[in-house]
Amino acid sequence: MKTLVEKLNQIKQERRKKEMRKQTYANPKRLPKRASIIVEIYKKLIKEAEGPTYLHLILRLALCLLALSGVQINERLNIKLSQMKRLTQESWIATDRSKRGPRSHKLFITK
Repeated sequence: MKTLVEKLNQIKQERRKKEMRKQTYANPKRLPKRASIIVEIYKKLIKEAEGPTYLHLILRLALCLLALSGVQINERLNIKLSQMKRLTQESWIATDRSKRGPRSHKLFITK
């Protein structure tokens, strides 16, 4: 009789744990949406990147791409020089997605 009661209590505890796990997965915590970059912050970043060197030029170009196109940093790192030429000539390039698989998508930028 004692083992039967213990067994029933164990089953009840397992059911409670399972129900609690279901509740935690049913209501996941969501991250807040990120705000877009403020114009003043963008201007400060561009001002800090001013300079005659090649590094300053690349930094300004990267900041412009990130701000204007909405491309992620990981996608920006994979952009090649030939793609940059196409971007200036045709106003679009195809970039590889970094998070959702190898499929590429188009990156548009206005004149």
